[in-house]
Amino acid sequence: MTQPIVRRRAALTALAAAFTLGLAATTAAVQAWPAKPINLVVPFPPGGSSDVLARSLSDKLSQSLGQPVVVESRPGAGATLGADYVAKARPDGYTLLMGAVHHTIATSVYRKLPYDFEKSFAPITTVALVPNVMVVNAKSSARDAQALIDLAPDLRTPI
Repeated sequence: MTQPIVRRRAALTALAAAFTLGLAATTAAVQAWPAKPINLVVPFPPGGSSDVLARSLSDKLSQSLGQPVVVESRPGAGATLGADYVAKARPDGYTLLMGAVHHTIATSVYRKLPYDFEKSFAPITTVALVPNVMVVNAKSSARDAQALIDLAPDLRTPI
């Protein structure tokens, strides 16, 4: 007959071993992110402001994360094709969307989207604020919005 202290020690040793093996298995199953290249989807044609920002961002992210960040252009349907691609991608953090204001207003513009904007995406950060500007031909007399409006009656095509 074994003594109670020996049985208790054996049980504690077995419990500690099981706990340690469990931790080792859990640690092996959880890989450090990123363990593979990241895909940054730009839902606009190459060469535009979103593409330029994405390429600049991908260079910096690649350096800091130690993994390539690949910019992939998926333009079309007012940026909804690229957004749909990301919405349906595996939710593992390896497919990101370079979004813009288009995505927030798409639900108002399109009757039916192939994804639910609020449920399909989670915001990470603002990358840049890109102002839009209105310009005229340098030979025009308009130098501000009011001057352009004042010219409207004289134009062949109304504003």
